[in-house]
Amino acid sequence: MPIQEIEWKEITSPAQRELPIDKETAKNQAGLTTTKKDGLIERGIRAASREIENRTSLVLMARQYEGIARKLPTANAQAPYIELPRVPFVTMDAFEVLNDATPTPVYGAVDASVYYTNSHAEPARIERIPGQAWPSSGTDRQDAYRIKYTAGHSSPIKIPETIQQALLMFVAHLIENPEAVRESRGGQIVEVPMGFWELVGGEDPPSFGYA
Repeated sequence: MPIQEIEWKEITSPAQRELPIDKETAKNQAGLTTTKKDGLIERGIRAASREIENRTSLVLMARQYEGIARKLPTANAQAPYIELPRVPFVTMDAFEVLNDATPTPVYGAVDASVYYTNSHAEPARIERIPGQAWPSSGTDRQDAYRIKYTAGHSSPIKIPETIQQALLMFVAHLIENPEAVRESRGGQIVEVPMGFWELVGGEDPPSFGYA
């Protein structure tokens, strides 16, 4: 299990998040012909999407993630690479180091001759090239190193059919049982229909960081 050394967060704003399935398709699946429940339909799609993404490493629609770290894995670490935890991987957007501890530290790109992005691994990894060394930051700040990458599908039609069916199943379930998504003191409670996780592929909690 990778050590929790990298702090990851999504940096795509909620307003930029696309729906992973078309509302009209969801309405047809639920047998609706009016716009009266359009709000509930969208709520259901977003709730089901969050449930999948919170409990697996999947990202349905492409979004950008940022990770910060005080240090990078050493050559003799259990896993001497940096894991990019969300799938499917799309692009490596930035790998930067805080150059020094001056009053106004500045980020600079880590030299591409030091590492490569292994996009064939799943999850993808940043791997140090043998014989090369990670650059020193000169600061002990938690954000001494910064990584940005994009994961997810570029279009709803590229999302696996079983995932789309799970989303449609959840929306139809919500139409019949509006209380399936409700608020509580601990946050949002989501009751998924039977067969939902079988379509998604089971639970696969994301791993964050490196070992």
